[in-house]
Formats: sequence, structure tokens, C-alpha cells
Amino acid sequence: MKRINKLKSNIISRQVTIAKLAVKLGTAIYRARKKKDDFSIKEILESQVTTLVEELGIMKGSIMKAGQMLSLYGAPILSNNAQKILRILEDQSQYVSWDQMRHLIPTEWHSKMKTEEIPIAAASIGQVHKVHIEGKTYAMKIQYPGVRKAVKSDVRNLKLFLKAARILPSELDLDAVGKEIQTMLEQETNYKLEVKNTEFFKERLESYSSYIVPAVCKEFSNDSIITTEFLEGFSIKHLDSIDISQQERNKIGEDFLRLLFIELFEIEKVQSDVHLGNYLIIRSESGFKIGLLDFGATKSPSKSFIRDYRKMIMSIAKCDREEFFKTMRKLNYLSKTSETNEEFLWEYAMILGEPFQNEIYDFGSSDISQRIFQEIPKFFKEISIGNPPTDAIFLDRKVGGVFFVLQKLGAKINPKAILQEFKQKL
Repeated sequence: MKRINKLKSNIISRQVTIAKLAVKLGTAIYRARKKKDDFSIKEILESQVTTLVEELGIMKGSIMKAGQMLSLYGAPILSNNAQKILRILEDQSQYVSWDQMRHLIPTEWHSKMKTEEIPIAAASIGQVHKVHIEGKTYAMKIQYPGVRKAVKSDVRNLKLFLKAARILPSELDLDAVGKEIQTMLEQETNYKLEVKNTEFFKERLESYSSYIVPAVCKEFSNDSIITTEFLEGFSIKHLDSIDISQQERNKIGEDFLRLLFIELFEIEKVQSDVHLGNYLIIRSESGFKIGLLDFGATKSPSKSFIRDYRKMIMSIAKCDREEFFKTMRKLNYLSKTSETNEEFLWEYAMILGEPFQNEIYDFGSSDISQRIFQEIPKFFKEISIGNPPTDAIFLDRKVGGVFFVLQKLGAKINPKAILQEFKQKL
């Protein structure tokens, strides 16, 4: 990982950086337009993407999410190479030096622990350090300074930057995207809430042997620090370098998909951020288990909403078009005053339903997650959205993210059989 010696936590300095990036991109576009009428935004972005990665990476917080937005929503206008470069941000490869992080830990804690100065993980909100307390090893997540205060300002400036740079499709509602990111970040920076969510999931998943939720060490947790037991394992994103059989991949894939349905059908609470770094594959005597690490983006939809959302999933799996549109309207997904391209919407739904149409579905050879994400811009253009609950946005992203993980695993599983386990809980 690359070290950041000076984090831009001051709101004004963050605004200046965003303004400079917007001017730089705007200037590049202006010069390209003067040279030729058929200039390519794609080419300009590719020439500037390294600068974007460098600048956004040292700002963390809302700005860090820009890379995820660009690689997700910008698929139709970004080349595969540009998207790969932008995903560097999602790898969270830059960390803040210990000199800047050390003072965030209460003074009285230092004498009770030994902290490893190089973090084991660095994300957009905070970074994780190993700490040793009374002979036991823990993972301490420390929130970056200034991130919480800068959320609202960051999101506003981020929208202005994206509009000025013309990076995203014009039909995409940036206000809706910005609102989603702001809500998500305000929740993710609330570490007290994350502690409660972690304890909730640990209790509710205790009876499932395939999942491990680390216990919270409350003595060394506060508003900006969460300390949990340390789990030894490897990230799904490093799966290619691990000796693991196809059978084991299939078992992990089944457990991962089953976890989605446990959240939707039993717990009725969903960890909505399916980032590869939030999951560990843990070896045990009984086989591989899944370690669940981050509950900052947990959603608690209303019972009525989640009940209808389950019906929508079932209707897609059964290819029941009538039930699907009935549920979509009940959830207020569709506008009551504007027309919707129902043919396109049903085709989009059938992409989601594809894995449920066969006994065994090979996610490894499927491009389903890419097709889901690539259709998002057209979705905004063709579908007249009504006023669905905001939770719908998070749950839709969760489903797409789960399919992406199953593809990364190369799992060959029977999604229909797993879903049937929960049919009686509608």
C-alpha cells in the first residue's frame, strides 16, 4: 500500500482540489473541441485518469466514492482499461501515515496496547490497524479526521465536478446519486450505530456455522474507533492466488447467496455494501467459512417494503411478469403519470432472473453483473421512476453486488434451490 503523509481533511482544501480537477478536465475538453469536432470524451478521460486516481485517493471520504461511481455508472463511456485504473480506488491501496492517525486514539489507551503502525486495510472512511492487548490480537478501525464533517460539502462539490467534467451519462440523475452517497456516508461514519449493527448480526447469525461475525471490544471503541476481534483469513479479491477447489468455491458461493436470503427473509436487515474487502474466506476444520467485517452500510427496511421486495424477487425467479409489475407498482417503482418502457424493464428483470432458470448456473462464465451495471444508464432513460423507498436503491445494488462476488468466485451453484429454502417465509 502507498502511504499518504498529508490527508486533505480541511473542507476548504478539499473544495480547492475538486475545483482544480474540474478546471483541468474542462480545459482538456475545451482544447480537444478546438482541435476537432468529433473529439472523444473517452480519450480525454483515459489521458487524465491517473491524475484523478492520485488526487481522489488522498482525499478519502465522499470523494473516494467517486472512483466507485465512475467505474459503475460510467461503463458505457469508459474503456475497459480506464475502468480498471479507476478500480484502484476501490482496492483502497493508500493509507494515512501513523503520525496523523496516532493522536486519534485516546491517550490512556496507548499504555494498554501495542499498535502495528502499518494498517492491514485502508478504506474511504477509515483504516484498520492490528493491536495487541493482553496477549490477544484485535482489529482497530480508526476513522479519518474530518471525513464526517465534510460529507455534505464533499457530495455537493462532487456533483458540481461531475457535471462540469461531463463524465457521466446525461440521463443519470446526479441529485439522486448524490443523495444516496450522502445518506450512505452519514451512516457509515456513525461508528456507534455500526457497533450496534455488528452485535445484531453476530447474535442473529450465531446459529449459522458458515458465517463468522467478530465480537466488538467496547472498552476500546468510541465515536471514531471500532475495535473487534481479529479474524485470520483471505479476501475474495485475492482468491486467484489461493489453492481452492471448484467444489469449495461452489460451497462458498452457496453460502454467500444464502446469506442474502437470510438477510431478506429472516433477519430483515441488510448489509448493503458488497465490497470485496468486507468479506474474508476463513479456513476451518469443517471447511471454509465467511467472515463478515463491516456493517456500516446496514439498512433496516420497513416490514411492508421488505415483504414486497421478496415478492418481487420471487416473481423474477418464476418469470411471473404479471406479479412482477403488480409488485413494482405497489412499491411505487413506476411513475403513475409518465410512461415506462415495460418491455425494457422486463428484459432487465430477466437478466436478474437468469441464474434461477437452470438447475446449475455457472457464474464464472457469466457476464451478468456487467450487464446489470451497463443497463443502469438506459434504465434511468427508459424507466419513469415513481417514488420508491430509498432502501430500494441500496437493495438493488446489494443484489448486483452479490452476483459480482459469485462471478469472482467462479461458483457453479443452483440459485433456484437456495431460494426455495425461503419460499415459506414470504
